[in-house]
Amino acid sequence: MARPNKRTPNTQSHLNPPIQRHHRHCAFTASILVFFFLLSLATSLFFIPSRSMDPTLQVGDVLLVEKISPRLPTPLNRYEVGDVVLFKPPDALREIVALNGGKLTDRDLFVKRVAAVPGDTVTVDKSGSVLVNHKPTGVRRDLCDAEPTKLIERYIEPGDSIVEKDHVL
Repeated sequence: MARPNKRTPNTQSHLNPPIQRHHRHCAFTASILVFFFLLSLATSLFFIPSRSMDPTLQVGDVLLVEKISPRLPTPLNRYEVGDVVLFKPPDALREIVALNGGKLTDRDLFVKRVAAVPGDTVTVDKSGSVLVNHKPTGVRRDLCDAEPTKLIERYIEPGDSIVEKDHVL
């Protein structure tokens, strides 16, 4: 019986390391792609285009938005006063923007801070002051000169409004 020559490489062990490295590289690349795909389903980046949230958010700021919790059942996705939310503007707001020369696409979102939650009473008086549950909000609304349309006065009629279930203001 012939003895194996120590100088002759074993063909299987000689080929396996590059093949194994290739498979590990492909698996790693696939894992990274799946991770970023899942991340894109759960989060989005949004750029602030206007000064309507000055001084909290400024033009050019970037928001990393989590998109899962709004899809959860109501008890799990409660908003609180002060939360920053992004939302598709309702038709009445779209009309106000259009009447003032603005243009919105189907992809445009508004970014605002929650001022009232379901069950709260919101009052807008003729001067534009906002009361929540008959108390001043403590939030100055005159910080942004770039909101000449005063959307809240145009969107909510002066007087009392009660925030409906599953809505925020």
